[in-house]
Amino acid sequence: MDLEEKTGLNPERDVDRIVVAGRGTEKGPEGGIVLASGRFDRTKLSRAIETQTKGVTTKSHGGTTVYLFREGSRRGAAAAAFLDDDTLVLGSQPSVEATISNHAGGKAPLRANAGLVALLEGVKPGATFWAVGDQSVLSKLPLSLPAPGGEGASVAIPPVKSVVVTGDLDPVVALEMTGEAADARAAQNLADVVRGLVALASLQAGQRPELKELASAVSVTTDDTRVHVNLRVPYELLDSLAPKRPATSSAEPSPGAGR
Repeated sequence: MDLEEKTGLNPERDVDRIVVAGRGTEKGPEGGIVLASGRFDRTKLSRAIETQTKGVTTKSHGGTTVYLFREGSRRGAAAAAFLDDDTLVLGSQPSVEATISNHAGGKAPLRANAGLVALLEGVKPGATFWAVGDQSVLSKLPLSLPAPGGEGASVAIPPVKSVVVTGDLDPVVALEMTGEAADARAAQNLADVVRGLVALASLQAGQRPELKELASAVSVTTDDTRVHVNLRVPYELLDSLAPKRPATSSAEPSPGAGR
């Protein structure tokens, strides 16, 4: 693999965990970071960044080397740095530098956000992937979605206070999403909207029975102010949903065929 030869990194083998963190846009565009944890050949990866990335520059922040991309651009520089031999942080320059400072000082600002910590406690242990979001992020999402086959029609989405998503990939693709609504009535309205979207998708299935099978794999339940959406899809169903490749024509005569 070319990537492994240049950087010593095989993502499938070497990366154990990726965490993406962000905040509402009113906090500024520099609010998001990506933390990748695993086993890195730090020397080889650093050399690859320095020698094979066009326009990269470096600076020191708190004794840590920070790699800057697009330094001096109007949108601001992106940055990357090693917090230690096993952790790489990426994001905007202010976010990366703040993460370095917090790490060096033993600070954990996330723990001060009681609401977000409570959401993280709802993540299923051992999940392959997960995501949580509070109202500061969810308030920026669209308030409506296009209705399936509606030709311009849309479906209003009731406001959601928070959401927790967890997923697994073995033995099937399993997704669990829990949304917190303002009250029990809002939760019921949200559940009805989700059920309606699933039903519309099923009706639009037409000649593709696998779409109906996909719709039947979704279950929606409510628990007071919470809405639970569960999806379990076998890989065979996902394969059947993939676009079919056009068949190769066999009508053309083979080389050397007689006329």
